[in-house]
Amino acid sequence: MNAGQMIVGNARKLGLFVFASTALVFIMFFVTRTQIQANERQVMITQLNSVLASVHYDNDLLAQTRTLTDVAATGVTTPMPYYLAKRGHAVVALVFTVTAPDGYSGPIQMLIGVTPAGDVLAVRVIAHQETPGLGDGIEIRKSAWITQFDHQSLGKTAVADWKVKKDGGAFDQMTGATITPRAVVKAIRKLLVYYQANEARLLRND
Repeated sequence: MNAGQMIVGNARKLGLFVFASTALVFIMFFVTRTQIQANERQVMITQLNSVLASVHYDNDLLAQTRTLTDVAATGVTTPMPYYLAKRGHAVVALVFTVTAPDGYSGPIQMLIGVTPAGDVLAVRVIAHQETPGLGDGIEIRKSAWITQFDHQSLGKTAVADWKVKKDGGAFDQMTGATITPRAVVKAIRKLLVYYQANEARLLRND
């Protein structure tokens, strides 16, 4: 084999190596991305089910995602996704992704389940930066504090009373922490007021 043939042969081997390496990287990326997306989907479904424990539904929640764009009315600054839980063709619950922007250490992200009648099913905090041992009592795994909103509504507790007791309202704060629970109560109140004013549109069953 002469020098020219050796160069061509080596170039072909190098080309095959580069092609195989590129293909392997692409396959690994695709497999990893697919697994990450599947994991993220499962986490989201688990979180949604945490506020729908008392509701029997039979649809794919993530296929029934809608987004509120008139965010000024809800008091948040980003579009707010919400999900319709259905049994058959009837809406049996809605789950809203809500951000309380005024937590002690930053925004508090929550899922709030609501019945078509406007009753709170449950509230769960899914992300926050509140102080460990104080404000993190809003997490269900740390405290039962968040369960006081179960089955609440504007019909059971007047809008004016949707405040912590320290502010003259109906809801408990947490020992050593007022700003955090105040932000949570305020965000839930804003959502319920918004829902009451826009019920027909939010329940639209397309």
